[in-house]
Amino acid sequence: MIFFQNPDRQWYKKTISQWVRGARAMNKYEYILDDHLDKGIVNVILPVTGKNKIQKLLNIFLRFIRFYVWIKINGLNYKSFNIAYSYAELNDKDLVFVFFHDNFAKIPCCCEKKRYKKDIRLARCKFLVHLNHYVYNISDGSDLCSQVNNIEFIAETNLYKHSSFFKKYFSWFDKPVKVLPFCITDRFQYLSGEERIPKAVATGAVTYKIDDNDFINFFGTDILQPERKYLLENAGNNNHIHLSISEFKNFKNHGLIKTLILNFMNYLYAFVHRKISLDTKPFYSLDLPKFYNQFEFVVCPAEIIGLPGIGAFEAMASGAILISNDNILYSDYGLKENLNYISYNGTIDDLVCKIKSLLNDEDQIEFLRKNSLQIINDNMRTEACKSNFDRLTENYL
Repeated sequence: MIFFQNPDRQWYKKTISQWVRGARAMNKYEYILDDHLDKGIVNVILPVTGKNKIQKLLNIFLRFIRFYVWIKINGLNYKSFNIAYSYAELNDKDLVFVFFHDNFAKIPCCCEKKRYKKDIRLARCKFLVHLNHYVYNISDGSDLCSQVNNIEFIAETNLYKHSSFFKKYFSWFDKPVKVLPFCITDRFQYLSGEERIPKAVATGAVTYKIDDNDFINFFGTDILQPERKYLLENAGNNNHIHLSISEFKNFKNHGLIKTLILNFMNYLYAFVHRKISLDTKPFYSLDLPKFYNQFEFVVCPAEIIGLPGIGAFEAMASGAILISNDNILYSDYGLKENLNYISYNGTIDDLVCKIKSLLNDEDQIEFLRKNSLQIINDNMRTEACKSNFDRLTENYL
């Protein structure tokens, strides 16, 4: 059987933290959980440890309450879940699907570090670890992964092939990383007949600076998306590029209680000054499908660690032609240069040159659009992604 580890923590539906902060859900993999909910009872594992039986029972109770609150926030039914609290409850025919960032790079909630690591080492089940945000605390996370008896990795690209950073810090792992493409929801559609602006929309996020010595020493920067940062700082006055890149300047985890207090102060300030919010991010309030349908082209450079941005594919699904300097990554999606997208050398001058050239060849634009839409619709829509995930997990069960 497949077990989902800590599904209330991230990436499936709205988390408790997002609910408290009034933030949008980062639900890129919601389709996977929903598919299994549609099929029947979903197995989840919420690993819990304790120094003694009493503490462990208390932690199980606290973990259950947290999970139950998440269920209520998202309008789910508790009876749809079968919960395990220890890897000892699983056998060698079970598979745990788990995210690296929240379960290996750091210790999950209601777990004590030494006991959690011991339980991981003794686990008989198999692990399929998704490497989304694998950059954080990579040394400790990789070390813990290396102690698992039966482990495979999955990501949006084959990092073993494309990322020297991954290969250095996971040098003990010498197999391809399984590829799980982004799932592009049906709201992103190409609106034929719409007049498009003859520009490239530069999209994606420049996320918070990386406070990790392994990353900084390896890349010589604390920026995860330096190519997007380059566009943001140098393409503002260019007539062929529309900047829609979001930059997050600072981040500090204040904890639940302080976050509640800060949110209350924000809402109070907003009420007094008749403002919507102190933390409004205009990009995320856009009607993205309609927005992307306005532009002829899109550029969304990948992260320096070898992972692409979902914005590139969402814009492509909306009919924009991808112009990319990270073309080696897209072969994992079946995309081919000059058939599904155009490449440039990473400079604004070459990007503008490619845009101008394409604008003089309407037939080439339609050729690229038709071929890229076919890849999106055949391989990256919900049903195709569900089938792909089932195929990957069935091979490992």
